[in-house]
Amino acid sequence: MKKNILFEPWMTEMIRTLTNMYNHGWDERNGGNVNILPCVVCGTNQLGMDTAEKMKTARLVIWSQHGLSAVGNTLDEAFGLIETVEKAAEIYMKIAGLPRINTISDEILQGLAERFGLVPREGYLNNA
Repeated sequence: MKKNILFEPWMTEMIRTLTNMYNHGWDERNGGNVNILPCVVCGTNQLGMDTAEKMKTARLVIWSQHGLSAVGNTLDEAFGLIETVEKAAEIYMKIAGLPRINTISDEILQGLAERFGLVPREGYLNNA
């Protein structure tokens, strides 16, 4: 009998994380891009200026080899973005080295999006 992966603990966690990302405005509705800065010396004016420039088109900037910065309408929203990114990164690091045995088809991902009332970004799914 084939196991339904939608009820696996890791899938539940991934769905929760992605839903939180969407609920925090991490999409095209609010300029939900994530920008990345190359490694620069921390604590410098250059880091601040580069971050401010990247924040013009994103709500979250990842500082290579250092950390990240996020903005939101409230402090809670900014921390929510940071927490969501940390959780997504943790999940990625746990599975990145694993072989891709059970991949999720675009059809299933589209079904999940419909189930949770989400609209995938254009071009992310083949059949969307």
